[in-house]
Amino acid sequence: MATALEYALMAGASYISNRDLRNQIPLPVNWYRISYAQPRPSGFEAAAFGNGTTLANSNEIVISFAGTDFSKGIASLFNSDFWNGNIP
Repeated sequence: MATALEYALMAGASYISNRDLRNQIPLPVNWYRISYAQPRPSGFEAAAFGNGTTLANSNEIVISFAGTDFSKGIASLFNSDFWNGNIP
């Protein structure tokens, strides 16, 4: 089972689109990114990690959702996150 530190590293590693490569958080040893959902207009971004190189040979899978992205300023945050995520 993944440790708290491994979960924390994978949570940080799900922020891909708004971080420069040198600022991306590394994955824990023996964990691999097996899937990635590109950012949507709503701001949704997620990654799936497994302890095998593919989904089929992983014993454990962790799905991590990126949180709110402040990199484009408050106005874009309100327009994308609030309107697309909260208004039906």
